[in-house]
Amino acid sequence: MKKKIIIVVSLVLVIAVAVFGLFAYQHQQKIEKAKQERDKYKNYDYYTGQWEIDSYKFLDDGRGVVVHWKSLTPEEDKLFAKYNPDLSEKYLGVHGASNERYIIRQNIKN
Repeated sequence: MKKKIIIVVSLVLVIAVAVFGLFAYQHQQKIEKAKQERDKYKNYDYYTGQWEIDSYKFLDDGRGVVVHWKSLTPEEDKLFAKYNPDLSEKYLGVHGASNERYIIRQNIKN
């Protein structure tokens, strides 16, 4: 009888150690993934993401255009904003990506 109890307790102990090891491994993988993600997005000095023009309208006087940008990578934009809160408003504002290469920054004539 004592032998059976020792075997059962040993088996429970082995299972508990295996479960603890599995949880520790998964936690370590999660930490490593977060570190890689942080290293990737923290090192951006310049970010534009991928955007497309969702809709646009030329102004009545023909001197400009109003553009609504739609992000093609919203998950990546959120990660960039998470790790670069000071830059995210500049690059991810309501106007979409902002730099001189986009239509919203150029003078267009009809």
